[in-house]
Amino acid sequence: MSQDDIPEMNFVDMSADFAALMENSDASVCKAFSAGDKIKGHVSMIDENSVFLEISGKSEGIIPKVEFIKDDEVTVSVGDMITAYFVSDFGGEISMTTRMSGDALEESLGVAFQNAVPVEGKVTEEKKGGFTVMLGAIRAFCPYSQMDRRTDDPSIYVGQTFTFIITKMTEYDAVVSRRPILEKESAARLIELEDTLNEGDVLSGIVRKIESFGVFVDLGGLDGLIPMGEISWQRNFDVDSIVKVGDDVEVTVRRLDWDRKRIVLSLKEANGNPWLEDLDFETGKAYKGSVTRVESYGAFVELKAGIEGLLHISKLGKGKRLAHANEVVNEGDDVEVYVLDVNAETRRISLSFEDDSHELEGHEQSGVPTGESNAISVGNTIKGSVDGIKRFGVFIKLNETKKGLLHISMFDVPPAADPLKFLTSKFSQGDELQVEVHHIEGARITLGLPGSNTASEDRKAIAGYMSNKTKESTFGSIGDVFGGLSL
Repeated sequence: MSQDDIPEMNFVDMSADFAALMENSDASVCKAFSAGDKIKGHVSMIDENSVFLEISGKSEGIIPKVEFIKDDEVTVSVGDMITAYFVSDFGGEISMTTRMSGDALEESLGVAFQNAVPVEGKVTEEKKGGFTVMLGAIRAFCPYSQMDRRTDDPSIYVGQTFTFIITKMTEYDAVVSRRPILEKESAARLIELEDTLNEGDVLSGIVRKIESFGVFVDLGGLDGLIPMGEISWQRNFDVDSIVKVGDDVEVTVRRLDWDRKRIVLSLKEANGNPWLEDLDFETGKAYKGSVTRVESYGAFVELKAGIEGLLHISKLGKGKRLAHANEVVNEGDDVEVYVLDVNAETRRISLSFEDDSHELEGHEQSGVPTGESNAISVGNTIKGSVDGIKRFGVFIKLNETKKGLLHISMFDVPPAADPLKFLTSKFSQGDELQVEVHHIEGARITLGLPGSNTASEDRKAIAGYMSNKTKESTFGSIGDVFGGLSL
């Protein structure tokens, strides 16, 4: 049969049938959906008022663009896969939503409840146990516990519009909750942060709640905790004078524990470490400060915000032996102190009530005339007492104005031992012993143990000295050992 023999009517009928088939196909797509059904699709177009979602073939759902605007920016792009809810089909126009609101909500409240479709509501007032929420013209109730992950100042919610899930519905009333939506956002945020967040990162957040143990910060759907010790470099501070609920803050990530879903933050680290700044404290110069803490072994004095020095008990009594630093100073006292030593690396500043910086100055190599029984001259063996212990050695008081150093290199310290612990186990504040003057250079006096310059023999001498110490000592407790430190 030739093409001319084919009836023209057959072509017309086929075209008509195909068009009808396509119309029926689109119609069947729409009929397959019921109000409240979840539908996934790609964003095919965004215009001035709507976002179009390609859901099947030529079918497109239309979602109000306002649902995707946050901070004046559209949060979706063409090609994005999103999930929305089927609302209705009027004349082939498929209406969809990510949350029901307005007329669509009032007409489909039962559908929203049955299918857990998010609904938009405005908090109009606080009442006993929670809030009144208007879902269009329909009144609903939201308990305090369901408004947020934690209950903050209730007044901050009144007047705001949020997205809710209807959890209970009767002929007379409805109950709504934000918790399921917030928990979903939190889970998504947690996955995002697990992939991107590292310890040491700096984040922005909003202070959500202040407790006695720390401050909770909202990191965008997920909370992190700033422990009280990470609020300020200052020891004594009023947290309410530093942060308030609702404040925008920058924080540093201190520790991540994904198994327990905990993020530990630091506010003080994000604000800068004062110990890393230039410490313009001069040795021998007087400074005013405030006593922040008093211990048996001394008092801590804040010289400027976040910077403290130790006023050791040996520098408090002006020669008088003290049992506790509180015999001289109390917390909160304003004092004037002299700086003896500054070590930014170990974050230690040694202080005194008197200017002791002159004690090792002005000594010539010739020393004191050798005719004196306790002359400080090279080669002489003299009696002294332990005046301070540091990691690098032991300071020996030789007379009322002179001190010398018995350096750590004089001792055979085990490789794994801590030098300071080693020395404090051998010496206590006030111990008397014989030392030999090895070298004098300007204000520096270098000492050794009598009879030898070698470390091994000095160690034996110390062992012998320690074995001859009396068993009873006023420096026998741990507190007293620390009390002997001149830090």
